[in-house]
Amino acid sequence: MKIFVCIESYLPGTLGGGLVRALINLVDHLHPEHQFFIFTRNHDYLESSAYTELKPNAWHPQAQASVYYTDGKNLAAQLLEQVQLVQPDWIYLNGALPELTRTYLKLRQKERALQAIPVLLAPHGNLSAAALAYHRVRKQAWLTYAKVRSLYRDVIWHAASERESEQIHAVCGTAAQIREVPMAPRAPLASDGESVPRNGVTTRPGAKRTGTSGRGANVESKEPGTKNSGTGAQQPPTLSAPPASLRPPPSALPPHLNTFPPSHSSKAGSLKS
Repeated sequence: MKIFVCIESYLPGTLGGGLVRALINLVDHLHPEHQFFIFTRNHDYLESSAYTELKPNAWHPQAQASVYYTDGKNLAAQLLEQVQLVQPDWIYLNGALPELTRTYLKLRQKERALQAIPVLLAPHGNLSAAALAYHRVRKQAWLTYAKVRSLYRDVIWHAASERESEQIHAVCGTAAQIREVPMAPRAPLASDGESVPRNGVTTRPGAKRTGTSGRGANVESKEPGTKNSGTGAQQPPTLSAPPASLRPPPSALPPHLNTFPPSHSSKAGSLKS
């Protein structure tokens, strides 16, 4: 199954906090049975400087996933083009209020082809009373607009807890479809005290890891993460090819997506679900 993910920041960035960690864990847990195509910014969370080592507006292999780093120009057009290119089975939106989520929901209303793709949306605490109180007028304006336009209609919500389910119902009504599933944990520890190799990196006790271990950062708060200090280099597991009927013509795909597994770089960051 192909899953197209929208998230405001991702590896190699370190400032995205719990949202990034949750997605890293998710990819780790569901790979290689499912393939992840992640659409994100070409800079770290709340930063303006672009990643110098990554070409913008292009797909790059990143551990167990392929990641598209947008420069934000003509965002809606880029997002639509890449979804049509990948032809995913699911869309996974991270955050109920970020620009990428808002952009996709508006595109989905306009483009009939997108309406056939199911959407899973993880609010990551955006709908809590505390989060909604910050920039309250702006957020309430969006939620009112979204309600009038039925932008969240048919969206399936991914709640990490019963409390978050209650927050979703409070904002979106009791008819909201919710799947209550805790965020994926980190990889288990091996018996010898080292963690199981993750994304080509074996981490020893006391070593720093990327991001936070919990659901962490609110979309509005900037939580610095920590850099991964692991050093072991291993090839990530093989990605299985999707059915030919679900893939666009090879000529339409970026070179490293034409065959599976993609040619992963040893510099790639970590991803886990």
